Amino acid sequence: MKNIKICFLKITEILMTVPTDLLIAFGITRTVEGARNGDLRAVALSGLLVVGGVIIFRSLETLLSQKYIQSRMLSVQGRKLEVYELQIGKKLTEVGKATAGDKKEQFDDDINTVTKYELECIPSAIAYACIAVGYTFILLTYGWNVLLVVLAMAMIKIIPPVIVKKWLERSYTECRDIESEITNEYLAGIEGFRTLKAYGATGWFESRMHKLNTDYLSIGNRSILCAEAEGVLNQLIGSILKYGLYIVCGIMLLNRMIDIDGMIAVIVLSSDFFAAVSSVFSLISDKAEYRAANSRIYEKGDRVPITTDVKEINMDNISLELDEGILIESANASFGNGKKILIKGENGAGKSTVLQLAVGLKKPTGGKVRFSGAKDYYSTDVNLCFTEEIVYLPQEDLQLSISFNELTEMADAEKRAGMFEYARRFGMKDEDLYDKKISEMSGGERKKAFLAYVFGMESKIAFVDEPENSLDKQSIEEVAKAFDEYKNAWTVVSHGQSLDTFANETLYIEKRALIHE
Repeated sequence: MKNIKICFLKITEILMTVPTDLLIAFGITRTVEGARNGDLRAVALSGLLVVGGVIIFRSLETLLSQKYIQSRMLSVQGRKLEVYELQIGKKLTEVGKATAGDKKEQFDDDINTVTKYELECIPSAIAYACIAVGYTFILLTYGWNVLLVVLAMAMIKIIPPVIVKKWLERSYTECRDIESEITNEYLAGIEGFRTLKAYGATGWFESRMHKLNTDYLSIGNRSILCAEAEGVLNQLIGSILKYGLYIVCGIMLLNRMIDIDGMIAVIVLSSDFFAAVSSVFSLISDKAEYRAANSRIYEKGDRVPITTDVKEINMDNISLELDEGILIESANASFGNGKKILIKGENGAGKSTVLQLAVGLKKPTGGKVRFSGAKDYYSTDVNLCFTEEIVYLPQEDLQLSISFNELTEMADAEKRAGMFEYARRFGMKDEDLYDKKISEMSGGERKKAFLAYVFGMESKIAFVDEPENSLDKQSIEEVAKAFDEYKNAWTVVSHGQSLDTFANETLYIEKRALIHE
């Protein structure tokens, strides 16, 4: 209902040009007639009537325009809130597909394009269609021949939107897509600066940005060329119609097909008549952009509630089959809720795979991984990322090109202090923590650094694969004490015995089965 009122304002604003045009046509006709009769009083009165009437109608038109602009701005904000609600209610996998750049383009260009079409283009076309119909009847009073000539000339206005429709739709989509991609890349570069630095990938990032900007320049130039081509076509056709109308009216006047009053009326009214026809048919190109923008905003996606509160991870009848055969079959286990679990088994039995299945790094070929909290979710339904609730340390430590100090900058101050405390407790020196890159550390130092990070995070559930690797006996004992003191749940894959007395549950993998003890 609110949008209907806004459309009505726009229609009324445009229709205000009708009495203005009719008044001008009437005033000029009376002025010419008074001048021919030598009646100065009639000329002066006609002039004052035109000036006064134009001031009144233009003032009303301005007031309506201001009201329309205010109402449209409110409608745009309402549409943004509607899209916010739509995005919040989508399934997490759908939200994950939509990047920051996509959202920026949706909330900027796309919403403006859609609201412009609905609240300006359509009501403008309706208003101008009414004007075209009304002026058709007025022109008909001067004869069928006059009406047919003006209609024939007006049809030329159809050419620009028909010609550029295809290129406008394509250039709009291409521009929005490349702008979205550049935004995504830029934001990813800012957010992942430490990661880029850690892996020595800043040069790679710069080359990607250079390529994207080169592509954007090419696409932008095509888009500008398309818009300029439409503008040039409109100007050319406008000039042809303007001066062609003068010639046609002159010819009709000489051939007594129209009198001087009719010629003045045709010249005054035809400009708006041509504009009316142009506006109606411009919906062809406007709709091309509208359709592209609308499809980007209202992408289909299932709606589900959102939660990140995970207390327990359950493996329900899990199986995993690889190319070489079945690795795990019908396994059931639960992790979290303060439980301290050891996973043991022979090499190649699938111990590390169980951890990867639990955190979602691998997808089971049978069964489901269930994340339990305020509401249950399955890994097959949504892709969940719990940076605070879950931490996973793989068996192979990453050889990062940053120091431990730089690595811990990603954590808050309190947790960062805890990480340093654990690192020193494990025997690491401050000069190694601040000055030595992780890639330059020995295997034991790297293991201590990453374990210190895991313990300092204090996540609800910690998954650690072979924490004793590369550590000496003293360090293993200190790490075991840290596991014993850890307040939250942990699950550890281990070949050693240092944690046996601290675990309250042990899982053995034997002959593709997960055996509880």
